[in-house]
Amino acid sequence: MKEKAALTDLYYRIWAFAMPVTSFLVIPSIQGTTIGYLMCFLSVPLVLLFGGRARKSWMHFVGTALIMFCTSQLADIMAPWDPNFTKVVLVDETDPFTFIMRKSLFTQSLYVAAVVLYAALCVPLLQADVGSVASAAVTLFALYGMYEVAYYIATGQPGDFISNRAFGDQFGKGIVRSDGTVNGSSFQQIDVKGFPIQRLKALTGEPSMYAMSIFPFWVYFNATSRVRCGRCGSSASRS
Repeated sequence: MKEKAALTDLYYRIWAFAMPVTSFLVIPSIQGTTIGYLMCFLSVPLVLLFGGRARKSWMHFVGTALIMFCTSQLADIMAPWDPNFTKVVLVDETDPFTFIMRKSLFTQSLYVAAVVLYAALCVPLLQADVGSVASAAVTLFALYGMYEVAYYIATGQPGDFISNRAFGDQFGKGIVRSDGTVNGSSFQQIDVKGFPIQRLKALTGEPSMYAMSIFPFWVYFNATSRVRCGRCGSSASRS
């Protein structure tokens, strides 16, 4: 049992470092093939084979998410009106009439499914110190972003040598492909009193995604630090 728990812990340690990275694709021509997302789906056989006693809790967590997914479609069926998609930009514009079980529902839900599988492993299975692993992962992630900023200040060129994702729009830098897309990551900068500075993006591909990736870590560490401080205060008052 300890060996199985150690295996899931090791898997998470690798996963924690890979999950925030969204600008590197295992298969550059296929969006969504980030290491973190692929590990989300590979965690299913891992848990089923080596989950041990925690496998039941994992199945309850995933099952609850699946029930919520089905319930949302049931609510759509019971809706007393027909939606009007004429003014909505659809993922699949060739089918403006289907409301229940649209094809895009399944393709777009893959991203949500990855997050559910990530949470399902973290909540009931892990024996590792999740906080320390997450702290190391986000620290390395942030340091890479600061390295990029420093490199641009020193050289005037982007310093991202890992990203390989293709972007349809251009932000002034990057390797432009023959189809007009930019290979690497979206580059943006701000001007501080005439001095150009690259906006933080690290390995998320764009600054807005960097903010969205860092924010959950901030919430987690802010909450856990308050819990630790509260416990320390209680211990001091008792002594």
